[in-house]
Amino acid sequence: MAIKMKIRFYLSVFTIILFSMNGAYAQSMDIKELKVNDTIPSELLLGTPKDRTEPIKFSDIKRKLIVIDFWASYCQPCINALPKFQKLQHIFRDEVQFLIVTHEDENRVEGLLRRSEITKEIDFSIPFLVRDTILRKLFPHQVIPHEVIIDSSGIIKAITYESEITEKNIRLALYTDKINVASKNDFQANIDSIKSDEPEIWLSSLQLGGNGRGSVKHYRNNEYIKSISLEFTPINLFYKVYSYFKLGQLAPLNVKRVLVQVNDSANFKRYANRDLRPLPFFPSRFPYLHYNNRQEYDNDNTYIYKLHVPYGTADSSIFRVAMEDLNRYFPIKGKVEKRKVPVWVIRRNNKQPIKPSDGDSSRLILTNTEIGIVNKPIDDIFFLLTRFVNADPFINETGLKYPIDLVVNFKNSKLRDPKNGLVNNSPLDSEILKNTLEDKGLTMVREYREVDLLIVSD
Repeated sequence: MAIKMKIRFYLSVFTIILFSMNGAYAQSMDIKELKVNDTIPSELLLGTPKDRTEPIKFSDIKRKLIVIDFWASYCQPCINALPKFQKLQHIFRDEVQFLIVTHEDENRVEGLLRRSEITKEIDFSIPFLVRDTILRKLFPHQVIPHEVIIDSSGIIKAITYESEITEKNIRLALYTDKINVASKNDFQANIDSIKSDEPEIWLSSLQLGGNGRGSVKHYRNNEYIKSISLEFTPINLFYKVYSYFKLGQLAPLNVKRVLVQVNDSANFKRYANRDLRPLPFFPSRFPYLHYNNRQEYDNDNTYIYKLHVPYGTADSSIFRVAMEDLNRYFPIKGKVEKRKVPVWVIRRNNKQPIKPSDGDSSRLILTNTEIGIVNKPIDDIFFLLTRFVNADPFINETGLKYPIDLVVNFKNSKLRDPKNGLVNNSPLDSEILKNTLEDKGLTMVREYREVDLLIVSD
């Protein structure tokens, strides 16, 4: 179904610009961050739709409650929220104005809206403001979706999370003086406070805060690790260390790779509850325990762990020190042990030869519907399979030493949820994978093998 022309109308918005009081361009103006209780400039221009010669000013719409949503076409939670915003815009069409803002251009936005399974059937009437260079400076952030609520007087009432933009909270903002939403602050801590290129001693720290990011930096020669920065809940900190050093990547948390042996019920519910849905180990619905919203939970349970190491330190030593640090800091404890568990073993079926790739270029494929390799070693398919959130371990016994082409299409899988974005965020459809491998000359069989698991206990 084609996107309605109304979307095309609103996508045709030029770069957001700011005028001074006398109408001159704001290129030389000192644009300062706006915070809660500040007033947004009335002279702010929101762009010029195709059917107008004059740009829309903020003052043209400030008689309404305004919700600014910062998003991008690569952000699946942002895309998932768009139908909700359109529904709320329709409900409060005379009292609220949503503005959907991105730094991307209109072609990328329009392409996403036409293509995405989440948005392609929606008749949008909310304006999409593109090529933003100003609003993101007025409301700086690091994590999207990012929401700003402005009252009818132009006063900023809240900077918050997408999950806080609900019909109930909008009614409170409209008809009472209370906006009871969680505050969002993406700049709680400076991750890169240590600037020395070659620290001579081990340096580690832990502090509350963070936004769910992880990175491993190397020294200039790229051979030795220089630092680790992780911003997660305790069990995810353990998992990221385990995943990087034992699985070779900072993979998403996979419940099949974690064995929980936490006996204390309070510790289990707060730190290691694998029964939570849809994401294990993380509450998506509140209240949970004594936490009323995500901000309260994050304030107590999200940590920034940093480790800087001397040049030339072996990975095994870094892994040991990181695990010792985390075990010292938290009431739950982590260790890596070999356990015999169900695995998938992939071998050649000897019924047909497996053709080498004849391509000139090579690439990995990871999209909302497919995983695959083009002119790459088969180990890279195992790298992608490791990233599925519920996949059993995979063992490579193919013996293939040359690059191949292999693409697995999960578009028609009943297990795939488009709202999860990349296909590895949905459960792995082993039947589709098995059938694709069979067509390629490979077989996938269930066996029990000893593999490294993260054991979490108290």
